[in-house]
Amino acid sequence: MFEKDYRELLKEVTGALNCKILLMEPFVLPVTEYRAGHRQALEADIGVVRKLAKEFNTELIPLDGIITGAAVKTGPAFWSPDGIHPSMAGHGLIAKSWIEHIT
Repeated sequence: MFEKDYRELLKEVTGALNCKILLMEPFVLPVTEYRAGHRQALEADIGVVRKLAKEFNTELIPLDGIITGAAVKTGPAFWSPDGIHPSMAGHGLIAKSWIEHIT
């Protein structure tokens, strides 16, 4: 369902607009044991985003690797208190990654 819906959205956007698209991988951090259990499902979603980036010839930011790498240094809760939604620092890291990618 995730892949089908994502593909349809990309088809609609590319058909309606003449613009460049930048996709970002989803991420999950093992803040809790519950969130650590989401890792396997997330791998499939990351694969879908990578596949669609190639299919639609879009830019791709490997956000999962960026956030996970940063979490190794500081601990995951610094970047996302619940493992999914970014903290202010997490939003800053995402913005920095986006700006670095497009410049």
